[in-house]
Amino acid sequence: MKGAARDAMDKKRILLADDNETSRALTREILESAGYAVDTAENGLEAVEALRGRAYACVLMDAEMPVMGGLDATRAIRRRESAAAQGRTPVICITAHPETEFGDKAREAGMDECAAKPLDFGLLLARLDEWTKKRAAPLPEKAAEEETVNVARALGAFGGDRGLVLKLVSGLLETSAAKTLVIRRAIAAGDRETVAREAHYIRGGAATLAAMPLARAAGALEKAAGGGDEPARLALLCGALETELDRLRARAENSIFGS
Repeated sequence: MKGAARDAMDKKRILLADDNETSRALTREILESAGYAVDTAENGLEAVEALRGRAYACVLMDAEMPVMGGLDATRAIRRRESAAAQGRTPVICITAHPETEFGDKAREAGMDECAAKPLDFGLLLARLDEWTKKRAAPLPEKAAEEETVNVARALGAFGGDRGLVLKLVSGLLETSAAKTLVIRRAIAAGDRETVAREAHYIRGGAATLAAMPLARAAGALEKAAGGGDEPARLALLCGALETELDRLRARAENSIFGS
């Protein structure tokens, strides 16, 4: 990895992960000519390590690399962001198969969108401009230590039946995971109506179970989609929703009722 570590995010600094030296050099030159600062990684593991040392406005991640591929690297990045309650870094997948099932796998791994090889640098620069501007916009505030579920309220709503609450939380997690994939596809297709509808469903289910951080994240996405926000902003809000889903999932795996 090239580039010194620093804690603060540079709104114009990009991490480029690509194992092809020629492609990496060309992409870096074009990005730097457009005013971006660029750090590079030759595989997914180097990219994961780079993000330990500094925050980036965006990551360009080649899908297929030695040592660790782009999808596995993105999964590792998302796990760490979730565990540390960090903001979500946009990751753009560079792939020769953006419109196939691989595109769905990339989104499942936590990538925000796909860029087709060979790269259309005009389009890529336009998308990076949008991502970096939206990255700077604040996401909905949430208390860092806020519980994922208000257990007392959830039990009160369902007659104190712990088994039923656990079953409903499990169902919410399963359904919401599927709906976030629908949301990701809808964002890519510019279908704000579907984004708003699916986010509304998640919001309602989360509120019913007193999972208020998740409900607020879904509500923010629903509002943004209804207000015509740009796709990059919607994708960031979807990322915040996915982070809350991960938090709720971790809480459920460790029993939402505690020891």
